[in-house]
Amino acid sequence: AFIIWLPKIRGKQAKTGASTVQRVSFTALLRSGLAWQVTFYMGLQSIGFYTMAAWFPEILHSRGFSLSFAGWLIAVIQFISMFSMFFVPIWAARRASQHSFVVVISILMFFGYLSLFSQHMGFLMMAVFLLGLGQGASFALAVSFFGLRSRNAQQAAMLSGMAQSIGYLISAIGPISFGVLYDWTGSWTWPLICLTATSILLLVVGLGASRDRYVSVE
Repeated sequence: AFIIWLPKIRGKQAKTGASTVQRVSFTALLRSGLAWQVTFYMGLQSIGFYTMAAWFPEILHSRGFSLSFAGWLIAVIQFISMFSMFFVPIWAARRASQHSFVVVISILMFFGYLSLFSQHMGFLMMAVFLLGLGQGASFALAVSFFGLRSRNAQQAAMLSGMAQSIGYLISAIGPISFGVLYDWTGSWTWPLICLTATSILLLVVGLGASRDRYVSVE
């Protein structure tokens, strides 16, 4: 990527006041409640994805399933997520508000996590299906917010930078905290309870992020 961008970096560019405007606007963006709701939505949905990617095979292995089988189920989750990841941005862009998407996604994630409390094979397969749909849809909706909540490309770029940099930093605590809770308690119960709670928080911040509003950067 660096090689491809090198000619552009070395090229002469006209000096304008754009960089100053961006700095001022980004400072204002940090004071926008809507921008923070989009950011936290990005972070919370990422917590679920990375935590499941890291610990789902181990959870199944502790319940008697082989690691290879658990690995295949992770692949199935990713495969299922492709469908919701493809369609959600198309459908979401057709509506001024995305409240209904947020509600459905949170329900999918909530019952998906809830199914992991059971050791029954049927419930685990339900978790795979629900989490696949929920994770794909939540990620697609999160990145769609960058454009849907912005008035122009510059605002979308700034909102994207804020939501992804801070959001992924937030998501980094997910897998670590999940593992620490398991070490402390010796059980998957409390880690799964906390993970299930993120789906409720996802609903709360999502209802704010999905309003028919634009981020304020003036």
